[in-house]
Amino acid sequence: MKLLKSFSIMVVVFVMFVVSSVPAFAASEKKINFNGSNYITISNFEEEIMYLRDGWDENPIFTSQTDVTITFNGDDVEVDVSPYSYDTKEFTLDSNKGFTYLPVSGEAENLSFGENSWVVDADSGDQLSFSKEGFYMLSFNQSGEDYKGIFIHIKKSDVTKDANNKKISATPTASNVIVDGKTVSLDVYNIGGYNYFKLRDLATVVNGSDKQFSVGWDGEKNAIKLGSGEAYTPVGGELAVIANPMKKDAIPTNSKIYLDGNEIQLTAYNIGNNNYFKLRDIAELFNIGVTWNSKTNAVGIDTKIDYAD
Repeated sequence: MKLLKSFSIMVVVFVMFVVSSVPAFAASEKKINFNGSNYITISNFEEEIMYLRDGWDENPIFTSQTDVTITFNGDDVEVDVSPYSYDTKEFTLDSNKGFTYLPVSGEAENLSFGENSWVVDADSGDQLSFSKEGFYMLSFNQSGEDYKGIFIHIKKSDVTKDANNKKISATPTASNVIVDGKTVSLDVYNIGGYNYFKLRDLATVVNGSDKQFSVGWDGEKNAIKLGSGEAYTPVGGELAVIANPMKKDAIPTNSKIYLDGNEIQLTAYNIGNNNYFKLRDIAELFNIGVTWNSKTNAVGIDTKIDYAD
C-alpha cells in the first residue's frame, strides 16, 4: 500500500500576476524536473500563469477548461493534493475531491483524507487526473530536493446548457442598489447566483472616491485595462438603464484583463454588447465595501469601508 497521511497547509491569499508563455486555449504539455531522473509532466493545460503567494515563493498555476493529467516519472516523489476554494479562501475536502489517482499497476486506490490534503507516494507511471472545476494546490516532496509547488485550475465554461442545448440566460436582478447611502439605478443581472454589474457603471459610481479605478481598452491585445486609484474617464452610456429588462443570453467575455499592467483572471460576460463583471470580484480587487440588506432587498456599495468576505 502507498503511504497515505494528512498534511496541514496554511491557508494563503493569492496575489496574481502573469508571465504567461503559453497561449490560452491551446492544449499543451510541460515537464517539471525534480532532478536528473525524476520529473512530472502536466498534460492538456491551456495556460500557465504565475502566482505570488504572500510569504511564499512564486508558483505556476496551470489552467484548463478540460481535464488535466499529471504523470509521474521516477521514484520517491510524494505529492500533497489540496482542493482549494478561491471564492471562500478555504481548503475544501469532501468525497467529490475532483481528481482521480491512477496507479500504473493494479486498481486505483481509495484515498482517505486528513484535515487539508490527500498524500500519495507516487511510482513512475502513476497519474493524477483533475476533472472537477476548482483550484488544487499540489506540493511535491522528494528526499534531498527543494520543495516544488504548483496549482491546477479547472475552469469549466461558465455558460451551462439545458437539455435543448441552449445557453443559460442572465436574469435581471430586482434588488435595489445603494452607493454610499444613495439609491442608484443600475442594470444588474444574476448569473449562477451572483450579481453582475456593467463594468463602466461600477467605475462611474465610485469615481472620485479613494476606491476609484480607470477602465481602458487595448484593441491590439483585445484587452480590458484597469488602473487602481486612477480617475475614470466616461465614454458615454454609463448608468443607462433599460426600462423593462428581460432575460438575455450571457456570452463569456474572451478579452484579456489587465490590472495595473499585469494580466489577471476574472469571470466576465458580454450582455447586450456591454461587459458585466461579478460585483464581489471588482469589490475585492479595489477593496470596495459591499453589503447586503435582506429586509430591504438592497445591495450596498460603500467606498468608505474595506471589502470583507
